[in-house]
Amino acid sequence: MNPYPGPIKAMVEGASQGESVHFPTGGAHPRSYTHAEDIAGLVLAVLEAPDDADRIFYGATAGRS
Repeated sequence: MNPYPGPIKAMVEGASQGESVHFPTGGAHPRSYTHAEDIAGLVLAVLEAPDDADRIFYGATAGRS
């Protein structure tokens, strides 16, 4: 068994149990996660836009990529 399973396991287990997840690394997490509803909303907005709408969009985070 891997003694360092990484943050994904902790996030999934915490979310499935309705708990907050904290990472005891002492620093900023190297990844930026976006909630699935936010991504779905962006996709729907693009798909439901008028036919003459610009289809170029940028989905970005507040932090560094």
